[in-house]
Amino acid sequence: MPPDHGARSRFLALLLVALAVVGLLAPVAAGVAAGPPTLTGERVPARKVITRAVWRAHPPRPVIGRPTVGPAAAGATIVVTYTGFTTEAQAAFQRAVDIWAAAIDSSQPIHINATWAPLGSGVLGSAGPSGFYRLSDGYYYPTALAEARCSCETSATVELSATFNSTFSAWYLGTAGTPTSSQYDFVSVVLHEIGHGLGFLSTYKVVSGVGSWGLGASVKTRFDDNVYSAQTGGSRLNDTTFVANSSAALAAELTDGSVWLGGANLLAANGGNRARIYAPNPWQGGSSGSHFDEATFTRGGPGALMTPALSNGEVNRVIDALTLGPLRDMGWPVPVVVPPSPSPSPSPVPSVAPSVAPSVAPSVAPSVAPSVAPSVKPSAAPSAAPSVAPSVKPSVAPSVAPSVPPPSSPPSPSPSPDLPTITISDVRHAEGTGPTRTAFRFTVRLSAAAPGPVTVAYRTVAGSALAVTDYVGRTGTLIIPAGTLNVPLVIKVVADRAKEPDERFTVRLSAPTGATLADRIGQATITTDD
Repeated sequence: MPPDHGARSRFLALLLVALAVVGLLAPVAAGVAAGPPTLTGERVPARKVITRAVWRAHPPRPVIGRPTVGPAAAGATIVVTYTGFTTEAQAAFQRAVDIWAAAIDSSQPIHINATWAPLGSGVLGSAGPSGFYRLSDGYYYPTALAEARCSCETSATVELSATFNSTFSAWYLGTAGTPTSSQYDFVSVVLHEIGHGLGFLSTYKVVSGVGSWGLGASVKTRFDDNVYSAQTGGSRLNDTTFVANSSAALAAELTDGSVWLGGANLLAANGGNRARIYAPNPWQGGSSGSHFDEATFTRGGPGALMTPALSNGEVNRVIDALTLGPLRDMGWPVPVVVPPSPSPSPSPVPSVAPSVAPSVAPSVAPSVAPSVAPSVKPSAAPSAAPSVAPSVKPSVAPSVAPSVPPPSSPPSPSPSPDLPTITISDVRHAEGTGPTRTAFRFTVRLSAAAPGPVTVAYRTVAGSALAVTDYVGRTGTLIIPAGTLNVPLVIKVVADRAKEPDERFTVRLSAPTGATLADRIGQATITTDD
């Protein structure tokens, strides 16, 4: 990668996604009686999201800081199987995993296969769901969401898979979120890709002048249902009474620059407005239709995590309301209350009945893991105009939207700027060989001493390290006395002599009193010393 010599070069990471359509069965009627969901055995294969890069000069834009996603109540257990990762790259990937685990809720563990390997010139990485399963409401859902909604396991052993380029020389692999102006934040890219794997993607596509949607035979996804032809009013683009599927007329709608994402939770996060979707002419296969519009949702603002471009030096580690809204509208349970993001859209949209997760008992049909196509990064000099490499996979580009509290629950009040902030450290320590347990000492800090006692709830969350067998799980409330800047939080790790790879768990903070949370996740890495 060329060095930055004054003029800040922009590194666009166009994220391309395609859905392969195979093995589709007839739609299941909606309105299934309530009851425990069952698997139907129907599965649709999918392809991974690929990341392609081009260079372009651009003026500097503000950097988004470290994430907070609101007081986590439940969360998800995400277990990653790492192949080929360096210690530094794995720690950065795990940081992104921990951020997502605090932002969504699922009773079923989410398994990710992550590979760190050469992908060729300009390829940054790729990720996607292992497939799409049909529920009893007639819609297809990404594997992880299908399992979260039915509280059951599908036939899949892995819900997401991801590969990132080990030979790309300009990665920033730190966890602190401080890349130089010529580096590209790996954590931000992983967060974006996991978002697509969780369901931020549509099936709309334009091929040879014909626009279409659906996983074959016009079978819909919830994301597709919330795509409209206008910012206010208009029609759903998968409404065949408005425009026919597999038609030139639909292609024209998809490339006229006026494609909008709705849904009750997205509207709540976006000031009552639909969000503009990236829909250029000509159609950019794998990118159009599945991202927020880059020109509308700019770097440093709400929704920036899920636009099709990433700039050098940019850090997007905030899973905000505008990112979570569409996921929630698809049915993702979200254990956090996120204050709505200010809307960049000018004109309001009429109030819409909440498009909350369908109440239908899902009968799940499995969908196969998407096959990955490498995302290419052009070798052009930074001063060159951005040329998008067209390696388009026929089909869909991933798009993700913010998740907001249920329409019935009010947004959390903004924290007082006068209160101190709370952070928690990470810990990396050898496991030990016994017979005693090893103390992992986290430090919980205040940015300034408080005049009265500060309290914050904490809980341990399993990762590749499991409670009981690898560490002693704890929940409770920590008290920071008046005038004190930091206190320790000790978690005991079970020592043994078994040969095993490094393992991880996290400590998550929530529900502070007398202060606000600046960093709620402390990551523990248990290194092997056997």
